[in-house]
Amino acid sequence: MNSTFLFKSKPTKSLLQPSRLSNPSRSYHLSPSLNYFNLQLDHHQSYQSPPTSSSSSAKLIQWGSSLSRWISESILKAVPKKKVSHSRKRMRSAHKGIKPDLGLSSCSGCGQSKRKHHLCLECYADKVLEYVHGDRKPWDKGITP
Repeated sequence: MNSTFLFKSKPTKSLLQPSRLSNPSRSYHLSPSLNYFNLQLDHHQSYQSPPTSSSSSAKLIQWGSSLSRWISESILKAVPKKKVSHSRKRMRSAHKGIKPDLGLSSCSGCGQSKRKHHLCLECYADKVLEYVHGDRKPWDKGITP
């Protein structure tokens, strides 16, 4: 019997619906969402499908019962029991910090540090300013219109 989904308490009319499983002397109550999906928590009992004319509907019902059994065994049990403390969360994420960039070198033109295979920001800014000022002001170079 799975104690994760069953709780031994007095039922409230709006939230819990009474349900008797394999042991009739003990009364367990399921939440409405579990009753809605019709999960079978007793694995010793097999699902008795109603007599139908086609075998495809019987296979579909059998597949649905196996799916509900799988959900009750695996997915719904994967819930943390307690909140993870701040220190444990920090310990677990300690290796996710920013890694140091080891691909640095010095610029041959000005000597400033720059990333390898990238333009130096100082030299690039100087060249852009020369280019911009050179294109916009041709009369500074002695060219008249």
